[in-house]
Parts: sequence; C-alpha cells; structure tokens
Amino acid sequence: MNTKAMFAIVAGVVLVGGAAAWFVLRPNMQASNTSPEPEHAAQNTTESPKTPSVNMTEAAQVEVSIKDFKYTPSNITVKKGTTVIWTNEDSNEHNVVSNIDAPAGGPPKDGPLLGRRQQFTFTYDTVGTFGYHCSLHPFMTGQVTVVE
Repeated sequence: MNTKAMFAIVAGVVLVGGAAAWFVLRPNMQASNTSPEPEHAAQNTTESPKTPSVNMTEAAQVEVSIKDFKYTPSNITVKKGTTVIWTNEDSNEHNVVSNIDAPAGGPPKDGPLLGRRQQFTFTYDTVGTFGYHCSLHPFMTGQVTVVE
C-alpha cells in the first residue's frame, strides 16, 4: 500500500472517530451549559421543601427571586390576601406552576414562561399549603403556606 492511501485511511478513521465522539458527548455538554444537574427527582407534590418557611405574614406583597435555578426564598408563609411576585433573574426561562396535587387556590398549573427580568404575580385568597415548581426545570420547587 502506498503512503497516500495509508494517510487517507488514517485520516478517515480519525475523522469518523472524532465525529462519533462529538455526537456522543454533545448532549452532555449542552445539558451542563443550560441547567445544573438536579439534586433529586422532581417534586411535583405538596411535599415541603427542605428549607424552613420564612414568615412573611406582615407583608401585603412578597417578592421571590428566581436565580441560579432556585426560588429564593423557596418556602414562605403569608397571610390570606397577600400578593407574591416572582422575578426571573436568570438568563434561562422559568415559570411558576402549581404541583399536580396542590389544592385549588394556588397558581395555575400551566403558568407563562418568564424571560430575564420578567415577573409573575399571584394573590393568595385561599388558606392552605401550595407547592409549586418550574415546568422546564422540575427540580426547582417552592411552597407558599397561606394563613388567616
């Protein structure tokens, strides 16, 4: 076999191997650039988040930040009639949707996607515990407990 043919075969093998590696590794690279790995399975239930509840019963309006793929604070207690405003501070889109088993009286089960600096507002007029999450990133969870 001559040198040119051998070179062409080696170059072809390297090219095919490189392309195969790119296709195999590409989904993992994209996932790591778009969102962090979830620490746990989606909590689409009213199960209480691991963080203690922040008492905000004195405020008529409460702000929750959406940043670094988290709601902050993620677990709040408010009085009936309180308006909660979620502001997306991430470059990724997020939303606020009620968990499947959340009682009626909480946010919708299909809330709008929020771009950077966009807000979602909801007034809680029903006493209860309302779990919520981001439908795009189900590992992002929060909870609002409403008291009289």
